[in-house]
Amino acid sequence: YLSQARFHHAAAAAGQKIVFAGGSVVGLAPSNIVDIYDADSMAWTQKTLAIARSFPAAAAAGNTIFIAGGLNIVSGVTYDLIEIYDVNTGEWTVEQLSQPRAGLVATRVGDKLLFAGGGQFGPFLSPSPATDVVDVYDLNTQDWLPVQHLSEPRAFSAIAVNGNKAYIAGGYIDNNTMSKRVDVYDAETGTWSQDSLSEARA
Repeated sequence: YLSQARFHHAAAAAGQKIVFAGGSVVGLAPSNIVDIYDADSMAWTQKTLAIARSFPAAAAAGNTIFIAGGLNIVSGVTYDLIEIYDVNTGEWTVEQLSQPRAGLVATRVGDKLLFAGGGQFGPFLSPSPATDVVDVYDLNTQDWLPVQHLSEPRAFSAIAVNGNKAYIAGGYIDNNTMSKRVDVYDAETGTWSQDSLSEARA
């Protein structure tokens, strides 16, 4: 079991550890709890995020898990913080997104980490435009590439990886409009292409 009932949280796995981070509790208050399941020992431990937040994104690379962005739904504060957890050492380090956002998607593709889309929201998710920003972290150089852009802004998309390509599909453009766009990032060439879903959805 999780140590705390919650939703709007993020999850990722690295090594033998599965991490469930942040989220919302009853009343939509953000959580800072990180529940960590060890698949070898079948035991749970807990850590805490530096900032409690809902709607973060998580991605894994090697022995590290990146927990990016998120917001406090009650106050409407959106964060640019990336907290990085090393599952071997138990140590935390931090990085920053190029802009604060929540409802973004994240994944590893090839030797890159992508943090794509999302938006800044007011209290209780009051309307706010989505962003087209994609932050790309190069795992080889351990540095950020120049900011990339989706073909249209959107939040709460879905992301999947096949080979060296990441597919970012659908999402909310704003509170009244959904997208059918699929942006395809080729990590080998650093180029983008587009396709479409059969219907717009988030």
